[in-house]
Amino acid sequence: MHRIDAINGLSSPLQHNFSKELAQSARQIRDLLASVMIWAAVLLVGIGLLLSWRISREVRIGIFNLRAAAIKVSEGDLSQRVEVRSHDELGELAVVFNDMIQRRQGAELELRAATEFREKVMQSVTDAIYVTDHD
Repeated sequence: MHRIDAINGLSSPLQHNFSKELAQSARQIRDLLASVMIWAAVLLVGIGLLLSWRISREVRIGIFNLRAAAIKVSEGDLSQRVEVRSHDELGELAVVFNDMIQRRQGAELELRAATEFREKVMQSVTDAIYVTDHD
């Protein structure tokens, strides 16, 4: 029994030191994991903000280009085209805008041709012409 007490006396400080080291290592690992989680959250938020900024920048550029072209068209400049920068709703709007301008150019060409034809007819007619309607 004396021998067991001697062995217990020697192993007890070792167990105490082992438990102390184990607890300290567990605290260090816990602190390290907390730091990693915080940095990961900061990184994810940063990436999210960067992506949001980039997407909003692209949308703003598309809207600005569409607005600038619409202003020039409203002033009579039918040579405007809007660059199709994406395949989303804004890109579809740019395609429709460009198609609308192309159709308007075609209508103006047809109107100009009809007006020129009418002017030629009027200049070459030797008889009087008058137009009536149902009213």
